[in-house]
Amino acid sequence: MLQLASLGVGLTATAVSGIQQRQALAYNAKLAKQRAELASQQGARAAEAAQEQGERAIGTAAAAAGASGLNLGGSAADVLGDLAGQQRYNTTALIYQGNTERAAALSEAAIMKQQRTQAGWNTVLSMGGSILYGPGRGGWGGTGGRG
Repeated sequence: MLQLASLGVGLTATAVSGIQQRQALAYNAKLAKQRAELASQQGARAAEAAQEQGERAIGTAAAAAGASGLNLGGSAADVLGDLAGQQRYNTTALIYQGNTERAAALSEAAIMKQQRTQAGWNTVLSMGGSILYGPGRGGWGGTGGRG
């Protein structure tokens, strides 16, 4: 009778532990998906801000060149072209960074989803091992054998 009570307690503890682990993994996967969306939005906002800053820098440089009496040919045009190229590069880099962070967070979410499924199977197998071999001696999640 004591063995049955012990088995019942062990199975309940295993089930509760498995449920808690699955819930935690589901919550963490949800957070990872939220981080993915946030990373994408932040990348887009940062790229937009870089675009605006670059346009202001080009405008300021053009105004400064015009105010100093230079025409916008030759080296002044080259400087403005370089500024525009740098601005495009910065914008693209920020979008890429946001997309990379988004992809990493989505991968993390997918891994957690797989771990959640695995945790469910581990719980079932551990409970089965406890039924077959006794509490704490199941092959899965127990002490690793019938010893």
